[in-house]
Amino acid sequence: MFRKLILAGFTMHLMCCSSVKYMGYFCDATFSPPQEKTMVMEDGYASTYFSTQKGKGKPDKVIFFISGSGYNSIKYYLKHYFSTLKGNYKIYALQKRYISSWTTEIFRKPSKQFNVYNYFDVWVKDQNYFINKILSDERNIYEKMILFGVSEGGTTAAKIATINNKISNLVIVGSGGIKFEEELRILIKNSGMALDLDVIYTDIKENPNNIERSFYGHPYKYWNSVLFIDPMEFYIKITVPILVAQGEYDGSTPIESGRFLRDEFNKQGKTHLTFMEYKGADHTLKSANGKEGLNDFFEKMNEWLD
Repeated sequence: MFRKLILAGFTMHLMCCSSVKYMGYFCDATFSPPQEKTMVMEDGYASTYFSTQKGKGKPDKVIFFISGSGYNSIKYYLKHYFSTLKGNYKIYALQKRYISSWTTEIFRKPSKQFNVYNYFDVWVKDQNYFINKILSDERNIYEKMILFGVSEGGTTAAKIATINNKISNLVIVGSGGIKFEEELRILIKNSGMALDLDVIYTDIKENPNNIERSFYGHPYKYWNSVLFIDPMEFYIKITVPILVAQGEYDGSTPIESGRFLRDEFNKQGKTHLTFMEYKGADHTLKSANGKEGLNDFFEKMNEWLD
């Protein structure tokens, strides 16, 4: 699969017990986990969500974090991901359906129930409901309501930003403006693999709800819901400030996608998008020399929000 979470590194190192850093993810989830609660969705499903707080003062900003793909609990990495973020923030993250708080791809494959509900329209509906419910319960006490989408979660966040007028700012990491079907063509070409994507795409379109047939670790139902979406249809409708960051050597979402988004806004004379390209960095904004671009990004994000 091409859309990878930071947790992907965690899983490999955890299995061989060779990295104190990634073992720390598991330790944090065990001994210092984010707060865990459930929320009943519109159809009665009880979804798990997590929250954590940054800073010692009363939070004046809230982040709704939408993660990337995978069958892993957000519990493992939520606090670590935002560990270097400064300021007084409340951070919320809704888990996808049918992922328990301790689920990880190390030990089990995605369940049938997960595959049935793991598609774009469900993510958008659940996340939008979740955001509205949290803000309603807390009586909209925040100065800034930030929607933060990573990788797969980027396009989900962009869609929500077009339908939810409570969002004040949109932040995207590792996602751009090109259709996923075209991003995949670029990734395959860059990898040197010989793969006829047109045949696969046709098969997916002919079997749009199939969860038995799969491609790169995901069932056709998943792919049909994400491959053919045009993110620009969402981005051109968004009126709130947008901050996008991507690594130059992103191996999960080609850098061409982020650059395309930037260029389209420039062509249309739109000035509310800020694009940051991290030279030499990967999908997580980390460089080959070990430099964590995410640290710099959070600093820049705080400046952008002020």
